[in-house]
Amino acid sequence: MWLVPSRGRPHLAQRLFDCGFKERGILILDEDDAEAYRRVRLPFGWQKLIIPRLWLSPKLNIAFDLNQGSPWYGILNDDHLPVTAGWEAEMVKEGQKGMAWPDDNYGKRISSHVKSGDLCRLLGWFVCPALKHYYLDDVDELLAGMVGGRFLSHIMVSHEHANAGRAPMDRTYRERPNPHLDKKAFLQWKESEWPAIAERLKMRKAA
Repeated sequence: MWLVPSRGRPHLAQRLFDCGFKERGILILDEDDAEAYRRVRLPFGWQKLIIPRLWLSPKLNIAFDLNQGSPWYGILNDDHLPVTAGWEAEMVKEGQKGMAWPDDNYGKRISSHVKSGDLCRLLGWFVCPALKHYYLDDVDELLAGMVGGRFLSHIMVSHEHANAGRAPMDRTYRERPNPHLDKKAFLQWKESEWPAIAERLKMRKAA
């Protein structure tokens, strides 16, 4: 199941959906912004989830909590743009084995990715709930190292980010949370919670 959060960018959501999807998913919208997406054409089998305005991490985790039975979960932001033919099938196939992510044509970090449903249910979340927006890729890199995550270097899902010079610095980018607070939260989480999670993942791998 794809999870696509979007705010203030119905045109980018439509651009993403026009790339073609065979798998189902959810477009996650804020209550105060949902009307702007009224004319967005969803892929077949997709739904809208309209919730109070929240930061990225809780949005994604609410969508996960409401859809617990999926064999996999993947994120695509509205500023992602799939480039490689067959990208979806490859990401889903490899992600169901644990975790997989494509070349993002930007920071070479884990941006768009797919996690197995079993992994998410073991963790109790799709993305780290200790964070608001930043350092989610740092957490995902730790997870990938434990579950044998695969970097799909032959697949590109380009992150058309303003910092890459491929989009304007719009209001959605400007209204992100303080990165320094997320850095502090990440370091605290890594020290206090990650060791127990890593141990559970080791036990799961050995079973």
